[in-house]
Formats: sequence, structure tokens, C-alpha cells
Amino acid sequence: MTTPPAPDPPDPALPSASPPMSVLVYRKPVEPPAELPVLSNRTIVWAAVTLIVLGVGVAAGLLVAFGDGGHAGRLDAIKTAGTIVLGTGGAAALWLTARRQRTSELSLNQARAAHAATVADAEARRITDLYGKAADQLGAAQAPVRLAGLYALERLAQDNPAQRQTIVDLPCAYLRMPYEPPSGEPARRPATRPSGVPRPLLSSSARRRASVRLAPPSPPADVATGGSTEAEQERQVRRTAQTILFRHLKIGTEENPVDTFWSSISLDLTGALLGPANLLGCRVDAADFTGATFDGDVWFGSAHFGLNAVFTGVRFAGEVSFRDARFDYDARFDGTTFDRSARFEGVEFRGSTTFARARFRSPTVFTGAKFDRDAYFAAACFDDRADFGKTRFAARGVFADASFAGNAYFHDAQFTREAGFSGARFEGAFTQFGDSTLDEAGFHATRFGGETGFTATRFTGDATFGMAKFGKSVEFTRAWFDGQADFGGTWFTRSVVFDEAMFAGDTRFHECHFERAAEFHRTRFAADVWFDSTEFVEGAGFAEAVFCGRALLVGARFGGVSGFRRARFERDVIFKYIRFGDRVSFTDTHFAHSPRIMTVWVRVDGRKPGMDSTWPPGTEVRDAYERPYVASEGQWGVLVPVPPEDAAGQEGPDLRESGPGSP
Repeated sequence: MTTPPAPDPPDPALPSASPPMSVLVYRKPVEPPAELPVLSNRTIVWAAVTLIVLGVGVAAGLLVAFGDGGHAGRLDAIKTAGTIVLGTGGAAALWLTARRQRTSELSLNQARAAHAATVADAEARRITDLYGKAADQLGAAQAPVRLAGLYALERLAQDNPAQRQTIVDLPCAYLRMPYEPPSGEPARRPATRPSGVPRPLLSSSARRRASVRLAPPSPPADVATGGSTEAEQERQVRRTAQTILFRHLKIGTEENPVDTFWSSISLDLTGALLGPANLLGCRVDAADFTGATFDGDVWFGSAHFGLNAVFTGVRFAGEVSFRDARFDYDARFDGTTFDRSARFEGVEFRGSTTFARARFRSPTVFTGAKFDRDAYFAAACFDDRADFGKTRFAARGVFADASFAGNAYFHDAQFTREAGFSGARFEGAFTQFGDSTLDEAGFHATRFGGETGFTATRFTGDATFGMAKFGKSVEFTRAWFDGQADFGGTWFTRSVVFDEAMFAGDTRFHECHFERAAEFHRTRFAADVWFDSTEFVEGAGFAEAVFCGRALLVGARFGGVSGFRRARFERDVIFKYIRFGDRVSFTDTHFAHSPRIMTVWVRVDGRKPGMDSTWPPGTEVRDAYERPYVASEGQWGVLVPVPPEDAAGQEGPDLRESGPGSP
């Protein structure tokens, strides 16, 4: 991938909580203040009468209480009463003065509020006028005029944070308009749904004019050279609109903030044809790129999507990188096409994630990615190498019916709830699940075309490989199965190794087919195990294997050299309808209970029965007078229990064979 252009300086502002696709922020209407009570004439008359009555009453009371009948005493009482009346009147006058002052202040505040409303209305009209003029410029026929309109919108959004989302919607709508790129560039595919989301702009005639004149006029068709020039100019206008949108989404770091970051912005670019994009470190609320096409390299490194991010049906014609990005809500990449390399190292998906039917035509890397909720890769196509090493799936990881044409790496991956690979196709030379942890692993009808490794893999729940097919060798060395293991109908075309594997739950190898040697050396079966109707074409080796539960070998067929040397059967073991087509060794095999042998066929081909094999104690090979079912050649004997009196002192020959049965 080429080096991305230098990102714009970051911004310190953090995004605030807002709706995913916010529209205009309208001012609330100013409610008139409540009316003040008015002093009526009646109130004034009653106040005067009250003062007179109060004065007369006080004077009379003083004369009665303190008057001594003399002229001087009456005069003092009248003076005191007058003083009280005058004081009461002064208090009333003071109250009236305070009330008048309060009324004046309220009138001043109302005047200021009216002035502020007038200024706000004027500012709104100014923004509306500038917005309408910029919209008119975007609909102009000349490219420089359209460019001027874009820069005018940028300036307007920078100066008016409350209107940024609405202003951003206009360049987004411009980029969603039909556009025929110059020859030599990839044509835009039609969007999967109608482009754009209707939303109101500014309440003015400019909005109506913009809706009619937003799309630039098509270049004249009769002038080839002029048409090409105008198409190139239109591409430059669109690249400018794209650059303006993306450079204001970069928040930066605390150490290096900038003032050009626009917080709480959502993008609707459905069906848009976009060029190379640098969104390193961008922060956006919601983003909808449904059906869009990126005709160059795209960098989303360390991007942060605060709400849903939709890339359904997007085509990335160049390289794309989401390294260390974060998706706080759902991320949708359904049907997305990646023509060149796609990198998702260290990406954190906190919501549900889907790559259903996505097409990866070049190497794909998800190393170290984290999926906190369900991740769907159903029917996804990986045409080249796919690397999911050290990926963490905290919920379900579904790869049902996915196809891997190149090497696939899931080493050290962790599937906490479910690993669903049913119907998947691995056609690359190598498929690696080594050291991974798989819960509820489902590989039903999965096809493995190359070398496959499950070395030291931990299956924490049930594991299903029913009807799976391995085209080349596969290793389960030191694999650990905590739950039940089902290999019903599994087909192993080349060698398979289960050495030192651990099966903690019931294990079934029902109707399995082992085309080459099958190795189970030092394998431990902690519960019951079935090898019913299973065919080992070139034999099987169970040297030092431990069977803690029941071992049921019913209808199994061993075509090559097989061995159970020093194996241990801690519980019942049943050999029923078994066919051994070559040498078999039970040397030093431990049976806690005598094996139950019913119709076990042994091929002898003229040799003394049992001469080249060692059999469980208390058994011998006797002549058979017919061949086993479906056997068309060779001479066969039958392994039968020997009565205790005949088995005394009997010891089978020691077989020093080299093959699957040897240690």
C-alpha cells in the first residue's frame, strides 16, 4: 500500500451526544414575560383611608393610654401619632420606589431580550442567505464556481457549529448525485437502495432552488474533448468535496489538538463514487456508504465510529486499511468487494459485525482483531491468503459456507461461544488452527483441500466434523476435546495424526474413511469411543493409547498393518464384525476386562493362522470356510475366544513390525 497523505492536525473537542443523523437546530420561541400587577385607583384610595384611620386610631389610643388630661400631654400624644403616620407613609413611598426600580429593570431586560432575538433572527437570515448562495453555486455549470460554493459551505460550517450537520448533508448529497467518471476509471455501480436520506435543510427558498439545481449540468455530448475536460473538472470538484468532509473528522490527540474537528457528524454517502480517502484517526457518529465505490486506496486507520457503520455493497478498488479502528455499534460489510489487500489488524468491533457474502480478492488480514458480539462471515469468499491469527471472538464466529481459495490461518484464535465453519471450503495449500481455542466447533460438511493443522487446539465444547473431507494430511496432535467429538462420515484422504490427543467426552468415528495411515499413539479417550463402520485402508496405530471408557469397534475394517501395542483398555471393549486385512499387534496390550469378540475376520493368505500377528490373550485364529462380506480375494480366518483350559500356557508370537502399530 502506498504511503497515505499527511493527515490534517487533530482537534481536541470530543463528540457530544446527538442523534445519528441530526438536522437543523431550531431556536425555541421566546415566551413573553408575565404581566406585572398594576396599582388601581381603588387600591390607592384604600391605602390613603387606611393611613388616616391608622393615624386617628393611634392618636386616640395614645391619648387614652398616656394622656394625663393636661394640654401638654395631649400635644405629645398627637405628635407621636403623627410621627407614626408619617413613618408608615414613608415606608409606603419606599415600597413604591423599589417597585418602580424593579419595573425599570424588567423593562431593560425585555429590551435586551428583544434585541438578542432580533440579532439571532438576523444571524439566521444571514446563514440562510449564505447557505442558499452556496447551494446555488454548487449547481453552477462552471467548476470554479462549484468549488467556491464548497469552500463557502466549509467556512459557514466552521463558524456555525449548531448548523454543521445540515451543512455537511449538502456536500454528501452532491457526492451522491449521478456521475460518469472520466474514461479509464471504474464505473460506479448502482446503489442497492435509493441514494440519500431525505432530511430538511434550511427553511428558505434557497433550499427549494438547491434541490432543483444541485446536480451539475451534463457536459455537451457532441464535443468529445470538451466533455472529457468537464468530466475531469467535475472529478476535481468531487475530490474537493470529499477532502473537505473528511479532514474535519480528524480529532487528533490530546497533545496535538486542532480547532477544525467537527464533532457529532454523520455521513450519508450511499451510492457515491469516491476517490482515494485518508480518514486516519477520524471520528464520526454514523456512517452509511451503502453501494459506494472507492476507486483508490483508503485509510481508516485508528478511525472511531460512534454509531452504526454501514459498508453494504461497497467496492474498494484499491487497498484498504482499518488498522486499530473501533466500531462502537454494528458494522455491516455485507456483499462488500475488496479488489486489493484489506487489513483489519487490531480492529475492535463492539457491536454485531457481518461480512456475509463479502468478496476478498487479495490478501486479507484480521490479526489481533476483537469481535465483542456475533461476527458473521457466512458465504464470504477469500480468493487469496486470509489471516485470522490471534483474533478474539467473544460471541459467535460464523463462517458457514465461506470459501478460502488461499492459505487460511486461525492460529491462536479464540472462539468463546461458537466456531461455525459448516459447509466452508478451504482450498489453499495450508489451513492452520494450531493453538486456537474453539467452543462449539462446527465443521459439518467442511472441505479441506490442503494440509490442515489442529495441533494443540482446544475444543472447549462439542466438536462436530460430520461429513467433513480432508484432501491432504491433517494433524490433531495434542488436541484437546472437552466435550463430545463427532467424526461421523468424515473422509480422510491422506494421513491423519491424533497423537497425544485428549478426548474428554464421548467420541464417535461413525462411518469414517481413512485412506492412509491413521495414528492414535498415546491418545487418551476419557469416555466411550465408537469406531463403528469405519474403514482404515492402510491400517491404524493405537500404540500406548488409553481407553478409559468403553471401546466399541463394530463393523470396522483395517486394510493395512495395525497395532494396539501397549494400549490400555480400562473398561469393556467390543470387537464385532471386524475385518483385519493385514498384520495386527496386541503386544503388551492391557485389558481390564476380557474383550468381547464376535465375528472378527483375519486375512491369512495361506500362512499359518496368527503366525504374523499377536492377538489378545485367550484368543486364537481358526480356519474360516467363507470370506467376509464384500471381500473378493485372499484367505481368511476367524478370531475366536479360546476356552480357559486350552488357553493355559498359550503365548502368541512377538511381532516386530514397522508401521502404524509400532511405537
